[in-house]
Amino acid sequence: MAEAPTNRLYVGNIPWSTTVDELRGIFAQSGNITLVDIPTGRQGRSRGYGIVEYASPNEAAGAIQTLDGHALGDRNITVREDKAPTKSAPAKSSGGGGGGGGGG
Repeated sequence: MAEAPTNRLYVGNIPWSTTVDELRGIFAQSGNITLVDIPTGRQGRSRGYGIVEYASPNEAAGAIQTLDGHALGDRNITVREDKAPTKSAPAKSSGGGGGGGGGG
């Protein structure tokens, strides 16, 4: 069963100095953007990737075609459908608890 096309894209290999506004400016040429995010680590520095969400899957597909491999700073970015886990995915078990020792 094929997955439905998504309007959410993963943008990898972006320079740490890239801002949300810069990413929005690059991706706006492909359609109506509804979200741009660049996650940061504990120290507040970019994690080297971003998420761009379009109003429609067609716009997202166009951005993949146009921008995958695009030069950004001194890097070529990777653009693909976001494969983030969904909330409906089952949670992993942390394992069973060990039994307490019996007193005697």
